[in-house]
Amino acid sequence: MACRAVRRPPKSAARGLALWAVDLWPYVNGRAITLGLDLGEMDMSQMLDVVHFFFEDDSRYSTAEEAEAVSEFRSTIYGVLYGTTYRYRVNSSKSGKGSGLSADGGVKPYIPPTEFDPDTGLPFGDALDAPFG
Repeated sequence: MACRAVRRPPKSAARGLALWAVDLWPYVNGRAITLGLDLGEMDMSQMLDVVHFFFEDDSRYSTAEEAEAVSEFRSTIYGVLYGTTYRYRVNSSKSGKGSGLSADGGVKPYIPPTEFDPDTGLPFGDALDAPFG
């Protein structure tokens, strides 16, 4: 809470959480069910709070090796059981510096830096929502 008011997440954050939840739906929904939650019956803001909690909790690993093991396991599960690609695969720490390859094995495209104009209401263009004010 900021200034004793609850802030809504930016649209891009809500979209990102929703995309993550849809991509990992068997995990997200299964976890919710085991906690006695029905995500489909919740208000959107509460559902996103639960998904955010799951996202943060799922992102905590003790070691790089643990993160890689979970990633490899999920890659196999999603490929074999669901016939899809696990989009959140981590790169192996054994490979040293980043390989420049994306999760699907292709070369990462160049993304130019965001233009910044502090004199407008949207200093980062369409890349971010307007600041609170």
